[in-house]
Amino acid sequence: METSSAKRPNFLIIVADDLGFSDCGCYGSEIRTPNIDSLGHDGLRYTGFHAAAACSPTRAMIMTGTDHHIAGLGNLIEWTTSTGQNFPKGSKFTTAPQRGQAGYEGYLNEKVVALPEILRDNGYHTMMSGKWHLGLKPERSPHARGFERSLALLPACSNHFGWQPDDEKRGKYPAFLEKSVIPLHTEDDHYVNDLPKDWYSSNGYGDRMLDYLKEWRNRNEEKPFFAYLPFSAPHWPLQAPKEYIDHYRGVYDEGPEALRQKRLANLIKLGMIAPDTKAHPVVADEIEGWDHMTEQERKLSCRAMEAYAGMVECLDHNIGRVVNHLKDIGELENTFIMFMSDNGAEGAAYEAYPMIKGPLMEHLGQYYDNSYENIGEHNSFVWYGPRWAQAATAPSRLYKAYTTEASLPAIRVSFQVLK
Repeated sequence: METSSAKRPNFLIIVADDLGFSDCGCYGSEIRTPNIDSLGHDGLRYTGFHAAAACSPTRAMIMTGTDHHIAGLGNLIEWTTSTGQNFPKGSKFTTAPQRGQAGYEGYLNEKVVALPEILRDNGYHTMMSGKWHLGLKPERSPHARGFERSLALLPACSNHFGWQPDDEKRGKYPAFLEKSVIPLHTEDDHYVNDLPKDWYSSNGYGDRMLDYLKEWRNRNEEKPFFAYLPFSAPHWPLQAPKEYIDHYRGVYDEGPEALRQKRLANLIKLGMIAPDTKAHPVVADEIEGWDHMTEQERKLSCRAMEAYAGMVECLDHNIGRVVNHLKDIGELENTFIMFMSDNGAEGAAYEAYPMIKGPLMEHLGQYYDNSYENIGEHNSFVWYGPRWAQAATAPSRLYKAYTTEASLPAIRVSFQVLK
């Protein structure tokens, strides 16, 4: 990207939620991601870029350029307040010592200045559409931290179609889902009472970002823009419009290990990892191995992966809509675009975690339809577990929540820029 001294560059920062290292085509994936691939091929793809091991710590660093402990997100607030939420059987760790301590406030604190605050005060128009996860109250929302326009999902996740069973709306859900089922959004300085009837997260965030860019264009000011587009996909629950999921019917029937080997071979072919790379063995003691699953269990597992792939393709589609709009209005060549994942693939097997599996699985069985044909629909609620996750994080060890690549306190994620 070449810019004259008279025209400052725009910035578009795109973040995917729980996307694995090899989940994009330009990193060896079979998932259809032509728009992300185009950014990678026309720009720079990184193989040694690292992020924090969980969502909000990475997002705090993106927004401040400081260590996430300084910014108040030393850990996910969901994990700090509830020991055992993400701990497998036999774990002796506890998050109790973090509670009430500086650096673990659970929101972007007042010790740091946010990047959009700095850019706004220096002549940039700032806008955001997507997942915030840096504070649940309006005074801790994107609007309060420098974004002039914002549509923000405040908690860690929610139903991607904005749907809830009636009893959930009345507050009937297990503690684990307390911050995971309410589609709590703000637009600018106020809460959003109702999402559109046809809401799907990636489409909705893409729509609103396009609205904000059109507003910026129509203002006909000389201000450059800073746009932040952090999707909530492909974070669980694994849900996507059917037309995307249908592209992957049968693609994963050979199982996660076959996918892992194909991804590794593609990474080598692309020159993203060395030919003699030895992938770390899969670690998934908490669930049955593929060969020990029943035929029905394997079918359900494959269908969850198909839904995940559909989410990634839909995310890519919306990135393409935004990038194409910038091209159409003549701003693409003056825009620095960065795409990254926040923490790598999510491999938790919640059905096996003693602290939460009973109440969680009972709730899902009562209020959701996780039958084979319904997985991926608005009233389903599934995740895909550690084996599929490690197909996407290979050759590295484990996945989200584990700081396990060599001695680095971080997870290797896909990262690319178009400049």
